[in-house]
Amino acid sequence: MTADDTGQAMPVDAPLYHKPPFHFRDVHAISINYETDEEALLALLPDALELPEAPTATLMFIKYPISTLGPYEETILGIPCLLKGEERFYIPHIVLHSAAPLAAGRAIYG
Repeated sequence: MTADDTGQAMPVDAPLYHKPPFHFRDVHAISINYETDEEALLALLPDALELPEAPTATLMFIKYPISTLGPYEETILGIPCLLKGEERFYIPHIVLHSAAPLAAGRAIYG
């Protein structure tokens, strides 16, 4: 057994997901931007991040009917923010209903 012929995750001979790249087809998504309570957003942001003048959040619903990780759906909460004056997008929560893409997302993309 070598590092080249083992999987991306544990156990090395039967990983939950394979090595990237991942492919997706026929993706359906909707994104909702909304104004919300500043204090609620600040409670979710790390200290180094700041909110822009108008506190907003984004809620995304995404359906992946065909992917190399199998079919799955996810919901993402995102917060437009600033890091040293530069625009960023912080994601405090992602909810998935399938184990393989959840594990791949955590292990590979953090």
